[in-house]
Amino acid sequence: MEEQYLFEAEKFGLSDKSIHLLRNRYSYKTIDLEDVDSITIAKGKDLNNWAWVLFIGVMLLAFVAYDLLKILNLYGDENTHVIYLERLLIPLFPFVLGIYTVIISLRNSKVMRMYVGSKKYHFSLRRIIKANSYDEFIVQIKDQYKSIRIN
Repeated sequence: MEEQYLFEAEKFGLSDKSIHLLRNRYSYKTIDLEDVDSITIAKGKDLNNWAWVLFIGVMLLAFVAYDLLKILNLYGDENTHVIYLERLLIPLFPFVLGIYTVIISLRNSKVMRMYVGSKKYHFSLRRIIKANSYDEFIVQIKDQYKSIRIN
C-alpha cells in the first residue's frame, strides 16, 4: 500500500508529523520531527559526494585527451597504414560519461540538511522545485518544525 505524503522528493517524503526516508518510493525509515535537532534549507550541491564525482569526471576527460593525442600521433606515424574505426570510437564512451559526471557534480539547487543526533541527512529539493510546490513545502515544514533555518 502506497503511503501518501504531503510532499515527496527523490529521497524523502514529508507527512504530518514525520519525515520518511525513501528508496524507490518505499519508506525504509521514519524520523519524527520531534527527534530532529535542526533543519537547514540553503543553496548547495545536489550530490552529497560531489567532489568525488567531479574527480572521476575530470579523470575520464583526461583519459580522453590522452587517448586523442595517441590517435593523432598515429596519423603522423609513417609506419601506420591502417587505423580501425573501433580505435577512433574508444574515447567516445568515456567522453560522454565524463561530461555527464562533471555536469551533475557541479549542479546546484536548494538542499535540505537535517541533523538527527549524530546523523546528518542531505536531501535535494530539485523534484519539489520542478513541481512548483517549493513555496507550499516551506510553509508546511515551517508549520511543523518551528526552528528551521532557510538561507
